[in-house]
Amino acid sequence: IMIHALDETSREWLTLYHQDFRKRLVQLLGYSLRELGPGLALGLLQDIRRRPETGSAAIKAGQDDAGDHAGIDKEKAVGSGQEWSDQKLAELFSAYDSRRLESYSRNLADFHIVIDLLPTIAQHYFLGSFGSRVSLSMAQSAILMSLGLQHLTIEDLERSLQLPVNQILALFNKMMRKFSKVVQAVLETVIEDKDKDNDKNYDKTKTSERPKLGANPENNAPSGGKEAARARSNDEDENQNQDQVQNEGDEFSKKKKKKEKKRKHDSDE
Repeated sequence: IMIHALDETSREWLTLYHQDFRKRLVQLLGYSLRELGPGLALGLLQDIRRRPETGSAAIKAGQDDAGDHAGIDKEKAVGSGQEWSDQKLAELFSAYDSRRLESYSRNLADFHIVIDLLPTIAQHYFLGSFGSRVSLSMAQSAILMSLGLQHLTIEDLERSLQLPVNQILALFNKMMRKFSKVVQAVLETVIEDKDKDNDKNYDKTKTSERPKLGANPENNAPSGGKEAARARSNDEDENQNQDQVQNEGDEFSKKKKKKEKKRKHDSDE
């Protein structure tokens, strides 16, 4: 069944319908549609705005980065879903996932070490979450779909794509190298943003703790310094009291001497 919008006003519902169809298709490729051929499956996952050739011959012709032979543009086998932000993509992967991807891309580990990441990567790639961050050839898209969504083996891919195992693994390694760079860049960006937010919050805290001009130092002092501020205030009050007592004593002595001097003067007369 082929559905086509009659005019531009009715095209919006068709786009939403196709997005929902593609979302369900991504999930069903691991179940009832597991035996679907790579050419037909990729054709169903394509954006409705472009229909490049997706048969087995086209996949084989574009087995390296020469996907343009099949009329595939930059997004190639990717759908037109909403591109995710760095923050949302970072929630899908941990620092350990990034290290595993990097180890495999550098040929330091076997491909089984990243096989558990393929369903998440494949699902979000074909739903458009990665956006233009990653660009795959038709053959790489077929490998990602078969391993990540249909959960096929390398031997199954060898029969369906009619490619030798070593060539499939080489394409798979190139593909995972691209995802490794993207995941690492996303995680680094999120960490840098968190550090900037922490620095801003620290500066605001320091500014709010700074004592205002003419304010009581005891109220503006940090929690660890309130005791010392209170002790200094008490010492100042005690010194003021002592000065007041001293002044009162001096005044009394002066008055007493005046009286004695006057009394002596009166007796002499």
